[in-house]
Amino acid sequence: MQVREVDTAAEYVATLQAGEDWRAEIETVAEAVGADGAWFTAVGGVRDAEVWFYDQEDLQYGPTYVDEPMEVASCIGNVAAVGTDGDPVRYAHTHAVLARPDGSVVAGHLNRATVFVGEVYMKVFDEGFDRKRAATPVLDTDAWASATDDRSAFRDEVTGLDLRR
Repeated sequence: MQVREVDTAAEYVATLQAGEDWRAEIETVAEAVGADGAWFTAVGGVRDAEVWFYDQEDLQYGPTYVDEPMEVASCIGNVAAVGTDGDPVRYAHTHAVLARPDGSVVAGHLNRATVFVGEVYMKVFDEGFDRKRAATPVLDTDAWASATDDRSAFRDEVTGLDLRR
């Protein structure tokens, strides 16, 4: 296992704008505070959602759509810079557990959801993460895409860690 020490540059709390996209709002917070590397947690409620689950056999995401009010029981993720063309954008890698009134849940990679109410806590690191886009969506890194085929060692472009699948 490889471990990378990170120093905290700042911490923020923010409210998410009702009617806007949940993940896009977190990215807007990151943009506003200049976060190229951050960890966040959030809670609140959404009106609908698209949650992805990664099939480890087929090596692709499959979406689940919900069109109902749900409580955001837990939401965690990280923020990284995406793109290397000199103008990277901030991407919020977001996972959430969404609860129904009966206690059943939908959980996974939160692609989009409409904010009813939301609060986010963001811890910004002094150094950013650089996340590169790839054809295979797992972690959106070229290194991960090749590692899933041959189970070899690879460098995680998000964290900069040397990993083995």
